[in-house]
Amino acid sequence: MRSSRPIPLACAPWLGLLALLAGCGGAPGALPPPAPSPFPEAAELERITRQPLPDAEPRQPPASVERWRLEGPFPADPDGPPPPDALGATLVMEAASSAAKAVPTASLHCVARELARFVATHQSAPSEDLQGFIANRCGSPVASLAMQWVSGEVGPDEAPPAVLERWAPGPADGLERTLAGLPPGSVFGGAFAEAEGRAVWLVVAQRVGNRLTGYTGLPDGGGMVAVRGRARRPYPMMEAVVTRGRFGYASCVPEIVEGDAFGFRCPVEPTDGRARIEVAGFPEGAVLGDRIVTVNAWPTGAPIDVWQPPPAVERRPVDDIAQVGPGFVEALNALRAEAGLPALLVDEGQSQVLGALGPYYWSAVDQHIERAVADRVVLGTMAGYRVTEAVERGHFAAARLWGPTDAGLLLRTMLASPSRRRTLFAPGVRVLATGATTIGESVTGLVVGTYRTFDAAAFDVQAAGRAARTRLDAQRAAAQLGRLAPWPAAQARLDAIATTIGRDGVHPQRALDRALSAAAAASRQGVTGLYVETNDLDQIPLPEALRTANAPPVAVAAAFTRAGPHPWVRHVVLLVWPGQTTTAALGEAGRVARRGVTRGR
Repeated sequence: MRSSRPIPLACAPWLGLLALLAGCGGAPGALPPPAPSPFPEAAELERITRQPLPDAEPRQPPASVERWRLEGPFPADPDGPPPPDALGATLVMEAASSAAKAVPTASLHCVARELARFVATHQSAPSEDLQGFIANRCGSPVASLAMQWVSGEVGPDEAPPAVLERWAPGPADGLERTLAGLPPGSVFGGAFAEAEGRAVWLVVAQRVGNRLTGYTGLPDGGGMVAVRGRARRPYPMMEAVVTRGRFGYASCVPEIVEGDAFGFRCPVEPTDGRARIEVAGFPEGAVLGDRIVTVNAWPTGAPIDVWQPPPAVERRPVDDIAQVGPGFVEALNALRAEAGLPALLVDEGQSQVLGALGPYYWSAVDQHIERAVADRVVLGTMAGYRVTEAVERGHFAAARLWGPTDAGLLLRTMLASPSRRRTLFAPGVRVLATGATTIGESVTGLVVGTYRTFDAAAFDVQAAGRAARTRLDAQRAAAQLGRLAPWPAAQARLDAIATTIGRDGVHPQRALDRALSAAAAASRQGVTGLYVETNDLDQIPLPEALRTANAPPVAVAAAFTRAGPHPWVRHVVLLVWPGQTTTAALGEAGRVARRGVTRGR
């Protein structure tokens, strides 16, 4: 009889898009302090790689399968109590009575039952993707699970109650240990399963806080799946992405992101049997987000009970750890060619950095060293300090594989997640770095950074301004509002002033002050404006003043800047419109620079 360690459902942080909003107040002429960089400095990354690593084996490997059918039944009321006649129900109810702070539910009983079947058959837990598939099919939209089990041989005529009694106090102790680490209001389930002379008693639990509302996973007539709910805490920014096809992904359209409430509509591929949706929330100024929920969607219109891994990648076995990176790049570029995307170029200097940081990432994931080190490695990878070209945006992904080393299977593991697909197929990504690590005797870990590089000579102020306006109009469309009207009286001068930010190093605040003065002089009326610094033009928040049906005409221009401590080139978006003098901030999105200039007629 043995007991497993808790196995997290997801070990990698969510990576998303960052909008850096610079803010200021006071009289014209005062410059806001530079926004602090969320990234570790290169010197900190070097210090990490000089620290000794403990000798520790990785966690127990998951079982690798190519297909797994769930048995059911699946609960009609996931939040209701488990069936009273379930195996181990008495033990579960006794534990719930003694713990007082945890509640057994039908969904977690279903999860425990399906996981116990798998463990009894394979003597190990399933992969992260299969765990998520089981949890979602049972009605649990989780970001992570805690799991414990005991197992052993059983006689052909030995009834489950007799087995549990013979194993005592192991099952009860495992249940008690699982519940002891949970906050009040958590939910759990326990189940017993047998397969080929072995039996398993398994307990699974999760914190409660992130909730979905009325989720079905089924598409509407327009091929969109709605995912709505409330997070455990409020976030100034949330986003959702969904898998599409064999290796594609799409961003979901926000309906509401306000406080802890979220609502998205996700475009699914109608021929997919299953799609995966991930929703994440980002604290103020953060690059790394918190996973809120991960759910299955059923694009064909009906849930499926058979799990299979993404079919997109052929196996690419390699004999040496040094071949993992090149094999991975070859497999990835083959998929990119199929999608009509250019091949990624390997940056050898940044790959050396990732090779040095990789062992510390995996050691932190397995909690052999401080967990925060993993986040610093992720951020340091995204920063791209050693990338030869100027970096406009960095992404991170990681995967590991137990058993024979296979670069194709590492890529396939990444393709299970829409956020990791985004790392590999994001628009404009041109450069890639990899770092492969041997963990223990039979585990291969791979960390990957991809980078959208920036060509200042090719930057088009007018095209970038049109892209920014398109993003603002998309947000208005989501709010059932029409497009913003242009303001020709201010546009040409605003474009010229925006050019000086990247060309001459003019501070965005100085540029905004000049633009407001010029617009006020040209129009002979009050003028209001603001600027936003962002790492992606798709992340510009819509000002409250422009979120009305009778919004004023607006001039929009975009530039770029390399000033300040941030390692990436950032976009600067300038907005100017006729209006009264004001110093109000831009809603809940963050601090922005906003000026008002009034001129008499």
